[in-house]
Amino acid sequence: MTTIIYDGYCNLCSFAVQFIAKRDKANQFYFVASASEEGERLLRLYGYDPQEITTIVVIENSEAYERSEAIFRIVKHIPRWKWLSIFQIFPRTFLDKIYDFIAKIRYKVFGKRESCLLPPNRSKMDPTELPKLNHKEK
Repeated sequence: MTTIIYDGYCNLCSFAVQFIAKRDKANQFYFVASASEEGERLLRLYGYDPQEITTIVVIENSEAYERSEAIFRIVKHIPRWKWLSIFQIFPRTFLDKIYDFIAKIRYKVFGKRESCLLPPNRSKMDPTELPKLNHKEK
């Protein structure tokens, strides 16, 4: 199971979650809003400050990935979108600068929601499938 921690107030992020959920036929993604209690717990567990988070975080195999690396971790699981992994030929610093630019303007361009929008029937998970609490902090 791959956990995606996202900004549930961001329209772009909410659209992306809906887009991913619709294409996730194997139900391999679990979505958590970063502002939720569970999202804040997971962020702290992996060494992020929930009040300062400005990136998507993907947890896969007990490792946390952010920014462009998180995006590549997601697309590798989505049929017909795996081809985007070819952009990994570019330096991560370059890709992260593009990510940071989009993250910086996302509210201005795409707007901000008043509440989080979660995919139907995907917001609850068996607690045994969540990342373990004994994971060492960054």
